[in-house]
Amino acid sequence: MNMANSKTRSRNQSILYLMSLVAFFASLNQNIYTPLIPSIKEYFHINGLAVNSTVSLFIILTAIIQLIMAPYLDRTKTGHILVGSLVLVALASLGCALSQGFYAFLFFRCLQAIGAASLPLIAVITIMGETPEVKQGEAMGTYQMFLSIAPAAAPVLGGIIGARYEFHGVFWFLAGLSLLFLFLNVRRRNTTVKKEKLHQSLRYLDLMRDPVVFVILSLSLVVFLVYMAILVFLPELLADRFHIGLKWIGFLYVPVTGSIVAGSYLFKKVKLNFSHVIGAVSVSLILFALMDQWLLPLTLFLLILFGMGLGAATPLFATLLTSRYKEGKGSIMALYNVTRYIGMGAGPVVFSLFYREMGEKGTFLILSALLLALSFSFYSVISSSKKKYPI
Repeated sequence: MNMANSKTRSRNQSILYLMSLVAFFASLNQNIYTPLIPSIKEYFHINGLAVNSTVSLFIILTAIIQLIMAPYLDRTKTGHILVGSLVLVALASLGCALSQGFYAFLFFRCLQAIGAASLPLIAVITIMGETPEVKQGEAMGTYQMFLSIAPAAAPVLGGIIGARYEFHGVFWFLAGLSLLFLFLNVRRRNTTVKKEKLHQSLRYLDLMRDPVVFVILSLSLVVFLVYMAILVFLPELLADRFHIGLKWIGFLYVPVTGSIVAGSYLFKKVKLNFSHVIGAVSVSLILFALMDQWLLPLTLFLLILFGMGLGAATPLFATLLTSRYKEGKGSIMALYNVTRYIGMGAGPVVFSLFYREMGEKGTFLILSALLLALSFSFYSVISSSKKKYPI
């Protein structure tokens, strides 16, 4: 019996790490070529708007494809979708590497987004289907930790490869990784629980009508909106208040990114609850807003505290959402991902509008108040919920 349990745990762990790496790979496709945008612009003789459209289209297509595919993934075995997605990413990456014109490059970049979009959803569905309920929070912590590392590691990796092999080398690298994951996953027998067939539009409407789901999605939108607001404010803060040059500003983003990874790791190991996570995010944001005299060590401490809260919030929200329903985990994660994309996309615009009228203190205080109001709403809706949540 012990040997059988040991084999099951080992199998579940291997699936967890393999699927987490697949999700990491999906994020890698989005972020790895960001440092190479100038060389792409020069190679194809295009303007900044055209080259930036390749980044925006990737995010937009990812959101659309996830919303379309999630209900289908919820009610079918995902093995053949995973294989097809990896094949499409491999072919699209080869197309990007071999493109001689910008429109061909843009076409293959869009195909790459379509192929990569389903990978994180397949990873979550597989992980949650193979993990006992009591271990799902820890599993989501591992999954989100890999996703947290990707945005930080991808540009560095892209810069290293691109410095030697130009942007073509980056896409050859992605094609090779696609084939590697394809080989590893073909060897793994896909197993999924029987899914309930649900109509797509009704499914999303039902989810949005659930007060618990609605409040958690609203919280995630605000948290990621605040994150992007801080990111766009940070260069101005460091340059104007601390007189730090552009070269060093980039390095000061590293502690923020590292703290996000640390937050995901802590969520997994310490089993942080809602109060811990929202407390860290809210306290750091309020103190950040109330600072009259900007001190670099204190500023970095608050940014790291916020980053750790954000890193823990990502798997926490995902766990709360996916544990809400036994079925439809792909649909739930698609809504969650799209909500995060909207928050990140709206963050710079919202910050700019408020900052122009009331400065950084007023802007961050308003965002803090909104975050606290939604947190109290969460406590209110779960108090009337039959399901118990770790608060």
